[in-house]
Amino acid sequence: MSLPADLRRRGMVLLNQQCWAWGRDILRPEGNLLIKYGFQQTRPPKGIAGSTQYSLRMQSGTGIRLWGFGVFYGRTRGIYLNRYEFEPRVARIANDLWCADGLGLTTPLRRYSGLRSVLLWIASYEEWVLTTYGRTYRKQCLSGWKKKSVSPDCVPQQWVELADDVCLSWNDEGSHPRRANVMARFLPERAMSIRRFR
Repeated sequence: MSLPADLRRRGMVLLNQQCWAWGRDILRPEGNLLIKYGFQQTRPPKGIAGSTQYSLRMQSGTGIRLWGFGVFYGRTRGIYLNRYEFEPRVARIANDLWCADGLGLTTPLRRYSGLRSVLLWIASYEEWVLTTYGRTYRKQCLSGWKKKSVSPDCVPQQWVELADDVCLSWNDEGSHPRRANVMARFLPERAMSIRRFR
């Protein structure tokens, strides 16, 4: 079963804009923010076309992989979200990847509590950007964005609300953690002691 159409639409708008914002973070003249956050950069091998992979391992052992074409959340098995479709699928990843064709996509998700976790991680990243680099920086990132957008001030909360609405829609979870606790859960492993959220 797929997500309801209204949740898919909200997710598509947010994720497409988010991938654009991550691209701006990578190109930041003062230094790549994904690397500063704790991601490891892996470029495609010479002679292979594709998107650079950014990988982050969190304290829980769960990993995030980002590419220009989407997001993976899990270990060797996890959730993949395509940038343009917002149709969460189960995926298997054994090695580094540079194109979506290498993903071992299986079936659409049946339970959405895992999807909630990846959406809350994105919210925590955006909260970190706003807290550390300011709203002006994030607004500048969207200066070239020509599509429908969400105000940077609202992005973290929009991700949290979407995460909660996904679970309410599918009745996956009976309770939702408070936002302040959620943010700390998703910090990268090596940065737990230094990152603080509002």
